[in-house]
Amino acid sequence: MQLMLAKPNWSVARILALVACERAAAAVTSGACELRARGRFLQQQQWQQQQQRAERIATSSGVAEMKVKDV
Repeated sequence: MQLMLAKPNWSVARILALVACERAAAAVTSGACELRARGRFLQQQQWQQQQQRAERIATSSGVAEMKVKDV
């Protein structure tokens, strides 16, 4: 009985390599989008905290809000 080795199927290997590269690229892109969204969220949260702090300071010192009229 003779053992025959199958020829490597390079087209399948190329397709699998392309799929792996595509999945890796999608993961990197998804991670970058998540980081940007997280950064925007933290920036907005920080801005809101600054606004609340400013409002507390203004009300505790008895300073009324000043409204600017359109000129």
